[in-house]
Amino acid sequence: NGLLMFSNPTTELRNQSIPRDTPPNDYIAVFWDDLRMNEVATSTIYAMQGGTYPNRYLIVQWNNVVIVGGGEDTYTFQAILRESGNIELNYAQIGALVDEATVGIEDQDGVDGLLIYYNEAGLSSNTNITITRPTGSYRFKTIPRYQSGFLQSGKLEVNFAIRNTGLVADKYDLTYEI
Repeated sequence: NGLLMFSNPTTELRNQSIPRDTPPNDYIAVFWDDLRMNEVATSTIYAMQGGTYPNRYLIVQWNNVVIVGGGEDTYTFQAILRESGNIELNYAQIGALVDEATVGIEDQDGVDGLLIYYNEAGLSSNTNITITRPTGSYRFKTIPRYQSGFLQSGKLEVNFAIRNTGLVADKYDLTYEI
């Protein structure tokens, strides 16, 4: 269905907006819609890896797939995952029905994501999108993202985890104000 999933795979047919903390999470939505293989022999999904360190890559390509209930237009698109962390989304052939798909990425918790398209027109044949991984900055997230509680004796204890999602060693200075 146009998804590359990295944990807890699903066969979810209906696309959704990004981010969303309910499953599925931890994916790249290359062209997320209810897709099926066409009855012709050219309808396939390919995967190929190549390159050498530090320029290895993985290509996954959907070739001549169709949207369920979307007529006979075929769609050919691919994702290239580069060792650098960059992601290239290439759309060679996009049929007429493009305003029902999701394109973007979502993290493993469903807390952060990059939404490029969600049920809107804009994507067309011969389109390329590159998602570039930011270089060596401190990045972190707190989990869970939403917390609340009642003050007791003027205090509120909030427990959370901090996860380093960057390439730089852990170092955190936490400052807060009430």
